[in-house]
Amino acid sequence: MSGRRRIAFVVPDLQLGGAERQVVDLVNHLDHERFEATLFTFEAADDLGAAVDPRVRRVRALRRSRFDTGPVDQLARLLREERTELVHCTLQMALLVARGAIHRSGRGLPLVEAIHTTQNRGRRLELADRLLYVPLMSGCDRVITVCDAQRRFWASKYPALRPKLVTVPNGIDLDRYRDDVPAARKAALRRELGVEGGELVLGMVAAIRPEKNHAGILEAAARLAEGGHRVKLLFAGGAPDPRDEERLRRRTRELGLGERVRWLGSLRDPRELISILDAGILFSTAESLPLALLECLAMGKPVVAAAIGGVSEIVVPGENGLLVAPRDTAAFASAVARLAADRELLRGLSARARPSVEARFSVQQMARRTEAVLEEVLDGRAGARAGRRARAAAAPQEDIRRRA
Repeated sequence: MSGRRRIAFVVPDLQLGGAERQVVDLVNHLDHERFEATLFTFEAADDLGAAVDPRVRRVRALRRSRFDTGPVDQLARLLREERTELVHCTLQMALLVARGAIHRSGRGLPLVEAIHTTQNRGRRLELADRLLYVPLMSGCDRVITVCDAQRRFWASKYPALRPKLVTVPNGIDLDRYRDDVPAARKAALRRELGVEGGELVLGMVAAIRPEKNHAGILEAAARLAEGGHRVKLLFAGGAPDPRDEERLRRRTRELGLGERVRWLGSLRDPRELISILDAGILFSTAESLPLALLECLAMGKPVVAAAIGGVSEIVVPGENGLLVAPRDTAAFASAVARLAADRELLRGLSARARPSVEARFSVQQMARRTEAVLEEVLDGRAGARAGRRARAAAAPQEDIRRRA
């Protein structure tokens, strides 16, 4: 189909992660009448590969070692042969590969970077940002952040990026995330997980990493148990460092929580689990715009969360959930106790949960907003080229007038 804008989307891999899911959702929901998308990956993980729309061309150029430049060369060749008009990359490593490929292609293509992190997890990553990735981002045409809090954070920390930053909120597939799990399946799953009648069932779908603060939730659960509240905690998510999960399991035993807490590991599809929750929870110490909250809300589950990063852009207290101060374990326990004691409040929050996501966070809205950014960059580049041609054409005439 002629006339479509040719865009190369670059992401390291398609592992089961939030940023990777957003890339797949984005390329799947582009207006394919107007955009021709190629999805380029260079690491082995491909859990989400089968979910990519067949209208999207896939190119995998796997790195053989840490310093293998093969993917850069292959992407550069693709940019030349496909006459790509713009490169969109997600995550910092993809930016490094994309920038190298654009340089080697000799085409000076516009570049848009989407960042999903706010605060780094360690000094090494912080140093990499300062010395490598921020200078690379300064050369981008636009840098997309996923929430206003993240945009403000990066603009404050690196003022040179401020003119480049634009917010495109995360979006989720509302057709996929709806509570249509059969009642019989829900009942069976509750039995499998040992959920008893009268328990308030809370759950979190998140990797076990320090900033997710599972430990703080366990401390809050101990407070709730002491107060006589019957609460069940269901944690889904793998542990990049198995020692983190071992410490949490040990702390669960030390607090005497026993069967009140279940560790379910990584789930390819969390929808059935979410369907049996009374509410979703998140008590992170660092966040951008967490998909886990959007998924719960889309399935009609209110959330109790720490007001960190872009969480307050999702959760409206008393409307679709409850917010507490970050790291305030007592406040978190109190908010959960409030839901346990006031089922009318819980029902009201549940009824308003999905509409709150439909209004602002659909994947279609994310795709249209991203398309607008891409077209703005492309049109701006085209306008700049036209201006240069006009000035070049006018230069000889101006020279003649001067001589006359």
